[in-house]
Amino acid sequence: MKRLLSIFVMAVAALAITASAEKEVDVLYLNNGTVLKGHVESVEENVKVTFVTENGKSYTYPMIEVRKIERNSDVVTPSTAKNGYVDYRKSSGRFFFAAELQATYAITPLTSAGFATDFNVVGGARFNEYVRVGLGVGARYNINGSQFRSKDITSDWSFPIFVNVRGNIISEEYRDAVPYYSLDAGYTIGDNGFMIRPSLGYRFGIPYSAFLVAVTYCGQMSGGDFLSFVGIKLGYEF
Repeated sequence: MKRLLSIFVMAVAALAITASAEKEVDVLYLNNGTVLKGHVESVEENVKVTFVTENGKSYTYPMIEVRKIERNSDVVTPSTAKNGYVDYRKSSGRFFFAAELQATYAITPLTSAGFATDFNVVGGARFNEYVRVGLGVGARYNINGSQFRSKDITSDWSFPIFVNVRGNIISEEYRDAVPYYSLDAGYTIGDNGFMIRPSLGYRFGIPYSAFLVAVTYCGQMSGGDFLSFVGIKLGYEF
């Protein structure tokens, strides 16, 4: 009798422990819609979280990808994503697009009021976070252009067509802002000459949605003359 009672008590205790364990499931919600259940192994505030799923797999996610964490919650649907979690930060070969507006001052003009404004769009391939290569087109309006461009050029408008290479200078993993470089090289219709335009700046946001702020230099052949511009560039890349 005592033996049966002992077995009964042990069985009840085991069921209680199992039920308690089921109620102590952590739930991790990611910004891409994925929901994982398991337990939080470690958290570095504002940096990253290490999460172990119920099948024993361990994952580490930057906190910027985490929407919320529920501790000791009931079991929920493991994932709303058809193919599970996709770490877009480690993806490669994806396309990118950027739109940029810049204002520059001509540092070698014949007048003190030589300005140009450009609007450019770029699209291309993302090989990794350090290298993106694309093609771009733009429209430039030269304010008082007749005073610092060749007299043979009658329109204040010109249209750059260029190859663009850009990328991060340091890794954006665990960072919301990183320095980046950009280099345009091509031909400008209207100025009828070669153009080169390097830029250095900062990206603010996530890898596939970021605002851009940069300082830029533009060297432009224009009707046989070489013009130099310096200025600022604002943009958005996705």
